[in-house]
Amino acid sequence: MDKKGFCILPFTTVYIENNQIKLCCESEEDTQNLLSADVSISDIWNNDFFHNIREQMLGGELPQACRICKLNELADEESKRQWENAKVIDIENYNTVQAPLPINFDVRPSNKCNLECVMCDGVVSTAIHKRVTKYKYDTWDFDFVISEGKPWEDNRFIIDHVKQNGDKIHEMKFCGGEPFLVQEVLEMIEHLVDTGDSKNIDLTFITNGTVVRSKWFSEKLVKFKSVKLNISMDGVEETAEYVRYPSKWSVVDRNIKLFKDIQKDNPHINISLAPVIHLLNALDMHRVIEYAAVNNLNIALSPVYQASNELYLSTELLTDELRKQAHDKMMSVLEQYPNVSFNLGKGFITNLLEQEQMTDEKVIGQLQSVTKYWDSHRDVKFADRYPYLEYLL
Repeated sequence: MDKKGFCILPFTTVYIENNQIKLCCESEEDTQNLLSADVSISDIWNNDFFHNIREQMLGGELPQACRICKLNELADEESKRQWENAKVIDIENYNTVQAPLPINFDVRPSNKCNLECVMCDGVVSTAIHKRVTKYKYDTWDFDFVISEGKPWEDNRFIIDHVKQNGDKIHEMKFCGGEPFLVQEVLEMIEHLVDTGDSKNIDLTFITNGTVVRSKWFSEKLVKFKSVKLNISMDGVEETAEYVRYPSKWSVVDRNIKLFKDIQKDNPHINISLAPVIHLLNALDMHRVIEYAAVNNLNIALSPVYQASNELYLSTELLTDELRKQAHDKMMSVLEQYPNVSFNLGKGFITNLLEQEQMTDEKVIGQLQSVTKYWDSHRDVKFADRYPYLEYLL
């Protein structure tokens, strides 16, 4: 059931990134709600900010911070808000601004990551932080569009709360960074297994697919009520290796097949692909859809609206002809594989034909600056990988 302007998340789910509590992973609020030795999750959960947000939603008004959900719904796609609401059977019972402690946790304990994906920045990837920081000093380009960020602070506040309230948790989601590289994730998982609380918890990982922790699966993850792996795979072969540098397609492909083998013996483990579509992979996204179909994997496609809070990866930079090519290729694959489990994304594909080509000189200049940065450390140069985008250079 959906309610106009209402989202269940601020009533049930806490999103924590770098000791900051936000409405969700897609929200864009200006207010900072920071955990500290003196400010706990309980203190923030029912402060004025959350009371005001809940009041707006109960009045049928989606806050400005929820821009991404608004855009998705305008594209006739199910938004995160609608997706989360649909899972709740007693949604009418959430009718006051004062809420009990959260039962679901969407946690980013660290930005430790081994990849430098084109849509990310140093805020969410330590690998990008290291590279961009050096690049800015080497080039004296301190206005470079990609933020260098910094390694996130210790997240003991999150860990301590999870340990103290494990018996009240229904869902846990881990992202990063790359969660399979984060020691704090393992610490929380081990605690929940040791206490027996894991058997009542649905667990989700958003992973780049380059890292497999076999012991996590064989000794820990089998103890949870359910486990879902959302694999961020934005291309196959050479496209995958460029947009999620420096990943190796052979490794990702092997790991996905390994995950599938684990799933055979553990039916409570589910695997899906979660690609994002943007300027650099739109014309190859049909191959990701085909990969999902051939390997019997669910796929949920989302657009990259902004990278580093800018538009230089927008599909609107493609010419009308290129956007039509991307659309036609994906629709052709969907016709070839009508039974593919594609629960999100068809509206974004259709929307390609409705877009108008962007010619903003500032945005194009930002793309040119970023391609120069990529070329500074990659063996494959941008112009060689994307000759059809020469008009943007």
